[in-house]
Amino acid sequence: MEMEEEDSRIDLSSLTVIDADADETTTEHDSADEYDTSTDEDKYDISSYASPPIHFAEDLASPPESILLDIRGYIDVRTNATTANACLSTGRRAIRVTFWAARPPRVSCFTIHCDGVKPNQFRSFPMVLAAADDLVLLRVAINPSQNPISTRFIIDYYIYQAAGATPTLRLLTVPCHLSYAGILRLHGGDDGEFLVASIEAVEGANGKQFHHLFDSRTWTWTSRLMRVDKPDMCALAGFRPTKVLTIGGERGSMAWVDLWHGMLFCDLLAVHDDDAMLHYIPLPSSPSTKREGSPSDVRDIAVVHGRIKFFDMRFNVKQHTITSTTTLVTRYWKATTWEMTDPWHNWRKDCGLDIFKVPVDKTHPELPPWLHDMGKLHGDQPALSLHEEDVVYIMAKAKGSDRRAWMLAVDVRKKTLREVAAFDAGRAYNFTYLQSRISNYLRNQSSPM
Repeated sequence: MEMEEEDSRIDLSSLTVIDADADETTTEHDSADEYDTSTDEDKYDISSYASPPIHFAEDLASPPESILLDIRGYIDVRTNATTANACLSTGRRAIRVTFWAARPPRVSCFTIHCDGVKPNQFRSFPMVLAAADDLVLLRVAINPSQNPISTRFIIDYYIYQAAGATPTLRLLTVPCHLSYAGILRLHGGDDGEFLVASIEAVEGANGKQFHHLFDSRTWTWTSRLMRVDKPDMCALAGFRPTKVLTIGGERGSMAWVDLWHGMLFCDLLAVHDDDAMLHYIPLPSSPSTKREGSPSDVRDIAVVHGRIKFFDMRFNVKQHTITSTTTLVTRYWKATTWEMTDPWHNWRKDCGLDIFKVPVDKTHPELPPWLHDMGKLHGDQPALSLHEEDVVYIMAKAKGSDRRAWMLAVDVRKKTLREVAAFDAGRAYNFTYLQSRISNYLRNQSSPM
């Protein structure tokens, strides 16, 4: 998941307060140092983007076991039974978060509305940073000034919890900028306790990582420097997390994954032990894969039915000599799945697929003609299903630059196209969605979009 790299350490005692009855903003201490003023590539005029995608009647019935959740939120005033409320860190504005679940391969979304805050005051799209069970970690960046060119803004983090008598949204103060964080639900607790964990590399520390851990039982953070056992220094030198896996189990395991290289495992329930370390496991090698661009375009990893599954697809080229002067060049996507079981040491190759061999028949008449030849599509952003064994969702486009796409549910083992759905976020996007089981906990969406 490609996130911003800004430093979001903020002084919660001296933020701009927006008065609902005033035309101007007031600041307790007029100092730019009290705001995060850095910039990044995810800076958009939110007001220029479309409304959330339409959802269907079947999405209001029984929820799917897992969903594909768009990580970038929409600004929208509509609500449903999943809506939860909180206050901004300034304490003067209410913020509402609502989820709209869709049955895969359609993409689900969430919406946000802040009282008195205009769409163009959102510095960037509201973001989902992590999801596990009924919990979602969100980040919202708002320019507290009515001046659209102001570079001052506040960043708030929230924990959304779907389970319980009613959904809840709680403000979470953080010790540092959170880009790649994970959530672990602590089962057996009385009040739905959980942990939030994040790591950050330390330059010149021989692969050591700062580990930050939030415990909802005390509502506090702890941080410590952790080393990696038997580190592969070459791999760790370029280690850049692109996904976080919540594995759970007796040790409360979590893994930060660089989809080009490998995984850093951490046992959260033992993180305070004196001998606690991070454990590095390389991903299966794929020599033919060019490591260019975002690895999320061609790879995915997920915990499915207690196993870690890894999906890799690559563009292959075949040459067929027709005559002494003519060669036919065929290009196609090839995919391979791997899996690993506890104690998480060795990968086992599971199955492979030549995507051009997947038949597209008349059972999907809604597909455009260019999708009838699976070998010619531009496919990216694979996502392993969390509840359908051997199913992977792939975004297909006629060209890589297209905004409109089709979501394909492909059964890798049976080599069949299970389902299709049109996708149009109504806005520019790069990496788009993550898998979540929160659909098991969301209340019925009482008002269709």
